Amino acid sequence: MKVVLSSLVILFGTSVFAQNCLKFSSMPPDFAQAFHDNFDKHVEIFGAHLVATPGVSDAGALHAAGILAQWLDNDEDGIADNPTIVGEMASVDATIVMFDYPDSNEFEAFIVDLESELPDPWSLALQDLYDEETHPGGSSQSDGFDASLEECLHLVTHFGYASAYPTEFGEQIGSTLADAMDIARGGQFESIPNNYPEEAWYHYDDQTCDYGCMATEYIYWGLTSLLGGQNYPGRCNEIDNEWELCEPVEFAATDVALQALITNSQYNMPTILPDGMYCVATDINEIERALTVWPNPVKDMLYVDVPIQISEVIVIDSLGRIAYNVGVAGAETIQINVAGWPNGLYTVRAGNSVQVITKH
Repeated sequence: MKVVLSSLVILFGTSVFAQNCLKFSSMPPDFAQAFHDNFDKHVEIFGAHLVATPGVSDAGALHAAGILAQWLDNDEDGIADNPTIVGEMASVDATIVMFDYPDSNEFEAFIVDLESELPDPWSLALQDLYDEETHPGGSSQSDGFDASLEECLHLVTHFGYASAYPTEFGEQIGSTLADAMDIARGGQFESIPNNYPEEAWYHYDDQTCDYGCMATEYIYWGLTSLLGGQNYPGRCNEIDNEWELCEPVEFAATDVALQALITNSQYNMPTILPDGMYCVATDINEIERALTVWPNPVKDMLYVDVPIQISEVIVIDSLGRIAYNVGVAGAETIQINVAGWPNGLYTVRAGNSVQVITKH
């Protein structure tokens, strides 16, 4: 299994996976004029879309597009992991709409134009995301959580999985997802209770979020926790008022119902946390030579499978100093003891390939 997160960069041999190969393209002509008037960036991903206003950085927009692409094509082979959910999303033009920040002039202008043009603009399959909360360098204690992971996943689960598999992933009472959520919340609450039961580990408290909305948030918490996206330094304490199972092992052992649903191979849900570095290998040999790096984040021992012949692996810390280097001859698994290393970002180089991991 390839396990790659976004805080330590590993460069190896001939892999093409550690770069974002997505590019901007023209806005679809059948999109409402409000899109053409307010957005100057567009990326299409398997029939879904991302659009961004002029105030959004190119780096932020392409990073978010890469995150969306990796949620849909987690192994980056150029083929959607689950064509059924991609078809559902494409049928409604599911779209991430990016603005510079909430309630900005760009946001207000788009809403005004959309409401003047369409009789029911809120029926569109849209999910908002903001440049100020999007972090191409990944989630960290200093910068905060990379919200593109959450908002892009909301687009995928709400307009993809919930639509394609309503019995299992539907956001209504009685679905497999909803039943799991009722266990996690300690009861079936159609509105936010005054107090959640003591045994609850999911206690969402936004009064504007209805039952379906809470189900959308629930699967986000579960999947990103399982993939290691919620346990970087400081994050667990930051979110424990809403979600308590930030560690992958703790989540899998406690939320058995949701873990069983999202790991059911029938649905091909992602198994690797996206880092935004989406690039499809054009040669099957590149896929066969891809690296495996685990665990991520790493605390004690880092393992790196090197299936190609390279001469040296070098680890560089965030200040540019060499923290580790080793000669390599042929395919092998490298074990790197990082237990005594300071927490933070590291770059591991061998050739010109890139991966990202966190030491904590």
